[in-house]
Amino acid sequence: MFAVNHYINGCIRMSKLKTLLGLLFACCIIAGIALPRCGAAEKDKSETRIKSIRCSVKGNRTCLIFDAEGAKPKQIGPPSADGISVFFSQMTAKLPDKVFKGGKMAAKEVKFRRESSFFEVLFSQKNTSVSSSVQPGKNGEYKLILELTPSAKTAEPQSAQTGKAKAPDSGLPEASVEKTPAKMPQIELKKVETSELFGSRTSAPIKNGLAIAQSAKDISGPPPVESTSKPGAFVEPDANTLSLYANANAMFEDCSRNLVLCAPEIFEAYTVALKAGPGCSLAPLAIYRSALAEMVMGKFAKADKLFRQVVSEWPDHPVACRCWLGIGEILNKKQAYVEAMEAFRWALREAAEKDDKAAAYYELGREYLTLGVNKEALEMLEYCIGQVPDYYTKKPDVQRYIGEAQFALGNLDKARERLLRFLNYQESAPDQDVVLAKVAEIFLIQGDLGAAGKLYSFIGKYYKDSEGDLICNVRQTELMEKDKPDQAIAIYNDLLGKDLSPSLHKILSMKLAAIEIRQGNPARSLELMDGAFPVKKDGSSPGEASQLREKILRLLAGQYFSKKDFMKVAQLYENYRRVFDSFQSSGALEQVAESYSSLKLYSNALEIFDKLIAKGQRKEGDLLLRCALYALRINDSGRSFQYCKLVQGDAFDLKKSEILGHIFYRDQKYAEAVKSFAKALLKGKEFEMEDPDSYEAYGNCLYKAKKFDEAVPVLQKAMEREQTADAVTRRSTMLTLSKCLAEQKQFSKAAEMMDEAIQVSGEDGKNGLMYELSKLYMAAGQTDKAMQSLIQLKASEDPFWGPVAQQQINTIDLSQVKQD
Repeated sequence: MFAVNHYINGCIRMSKLKTLLGLLFACCIIAGIALPRCGAAEKDKSETRIKSIRCSVKGNRTCLIFDAEGAKPKQIGPPSADGISVFFSQMTAKLPDKVFKGGKMAAKEVKFRRESSFFEVLFSQKNTSVSSSVQPGKNGEYKLILELTPSAKTAEPQSAQTGKAKAPDSGLPEASVEKTPAKMPQIELKKVETSELFGSRTSAPIKNGLAIAQSAKDISGPPPVESTSKPGAFVEPDANTLSLYANANAMFEDCSRNLVLCAPEIFEAYTVALKAGPGCSLAPLAIYRSALAEMVMGKFAKADKLFRQVVSEWPDHPVACRCWLGIGEILNKKQAYVEAMEAFRWALREAAEKDDKAAAYYELGREYLTLGVNKEALEMLEYCIGQVPDYYTKKPDVQRYIGEAQFALGNLDKARERLLRFLNYQESAPDQDVVLAKVAEIFLIQGDLGAAGKLYSFIGKYYKDSEGDLICNVRQTELMEKDKPDQAIAIYNDLLGKDLSPSLHKILSMKLAAIEIRQGNPARSLELMDGAFPVKKDGSSPGEASQLREKILRLLAGQYFSKKDFMKVAQLYENYRRVFDSFQSSGALEQVAESYSSLKLYSNALEIFDKLIAKGQRKEGDLLLRCALYALRINDSGRSFQYCKLVQGDAFDLKKSEILGHIFYRDQKYAEAVKSFAKALLKGKEFEMEDPDSYEAYGNCLYKAKKFDEAVPVLQKAMEREQTADAVTRRSTMLTLSKCLAEQKQFSKAAEMMDEAIQVSGEDGKNGLMYELSKLYMAAGQTDKAMQSLIQLKASEDPFWGPVAQQQINTIDLSQVKQD
């Protein structure tokens, strides 16, 4: 640690570059390694000779057997949509290219690329799968066996739900996809995964491009551009034309390091030369360089056309490989990443020179790395420097990419070594801050917090607000999340206000949302999640985002429900309906349903309960009886009866019988209703239901069944419970009770109850009741009260009840005269 302190403390006296190199050297001393020099890789010079090719067909499988001797293949595949290549260190084969004409053959042709030390097998049908094996023989001989099996034409890419995502026609290996656990784990403040924290700003669109390609049913890379006729022999032009080519070449070479300065002039010079001598042997190179000029000027469509002209007319020309590289680069700009990889594979097939092979391996490695296929990326990049050991002088990033691949594969020491080589050679790397942050990450993972801290400080001082600095801030803030949450929240909020890559913005939003939950602010957490991870139409979100949003919604719904703020619960559900419906457990949805019922929105409540029952998440008797009750409240007796039929168990008999009593009452099956109510009352002694009121319903059933003696106490109990009920309900109970008392010849009590019913009646119903009241008074022998009621009814001047009242008054008067 002394060495690190020495170099950090000397920053004042040193330039930033010297400080950087000193710090790196100090970190290497601490780690026990030496800062490596960029050296040449050893090359396997062993030779392979292909002696013969045999084939056999078994069903839909084709078996190709290559008899060979010498070194075994250094790489087989991966296959593309159109074929598979087998690479050797050095290969000789006196055999001609072999064409297969059998209709059942899965192989169409074997082509030997002797100058590039590989051969390729072209498929008869796209997306053919390949398995390979090597069977050793005697004296260095062996058999290389390739078994080809065409895929079904109807096969489609597997969805993420099958557990793996497959890149159709791309030749990429399958990438595993984590399944979302059935049960949501408790949210905890987890350390950000390194792969997420160091997500490139450019990797996201490329991965999205691959995802789009994976979802397509029939995607393949660009097929080889075939010429309609064999290229004719070059015709050497006159000296004047040759001088035009020479002039254009000289102009290109003078400006090759900064082509943008004179791209129009270079293009014009080559155009003049090509017009004068289109059949010249210099034409392919001239067209290629013209395409480069067009690319620099941003004319990608024209550049692509020129590149394809070369690979079409002169596919075996040395410059064709570079044209395929150009095509791949243009496809990358169009976000056609799978097709770009296929173009780079064609570049590798056509490459004759080591530099061209290295360039193709480099592009393939970089593409694999960006797509997260790290093992294959490392192989391609190592093949690159195997071809040209000092390729890093041309493309310094090759060292960085190898380090990134090694890091992703968990080879931390090798990763650190390569990243330090990159920093050692590339003094002004544009992403130097990110690479330094990655080195600090390695120290952190290896437990060397001191070295990591020194690098954090260095990055914060010299690369403030860079992406590397933001990464370091995240790591440092993670250390205070538990003990200083408010300070961590403030830092994360500040970081979110900066220019972040999309992936880093999402990571910080999720971390901040998790902390806000622990601080008791789920509403703020939900706001953060909605900003970073908008809910899709189907209610889904990325794995961990989905879990966190579910946790937040559960907490919010629970808080609102416990405070009896049922409207907010309902609004929350309406805003996130599809998310709620995807919950695996039923607790939150039950709270939503009960909130709807508290708002008397029983249809909404039943809609949710029906979903839970259909999913098999809830079938308990208590819930089913609640559903039966809500169905009663919306006057759906049939639906209520169906819920009751699902209820099993003696524990629910009381409430079930009570609800069935209401159902039979509404269906006018009074005898059955009386039995159900009596059963419930006998066991429970008191009815539970007040809405609808069981005493009122039971009393009415007894009245309809002419069991007046039993009805009176039941209706009186209903009157006691209806003290705060609405006037209509109380009036109905009073009238029924009055009728029952009248049937018992208790006319005075019946009249008193009728009088109370009149007091809570509206004007429209009073007159008829007044007449009935007069009859009860007469039956009770209270003629004076009867006359008062009739006189009052007559005074109402009702066209019907007025004359009726007068006629009854006359009858009473006549009766009294006779008595006198």
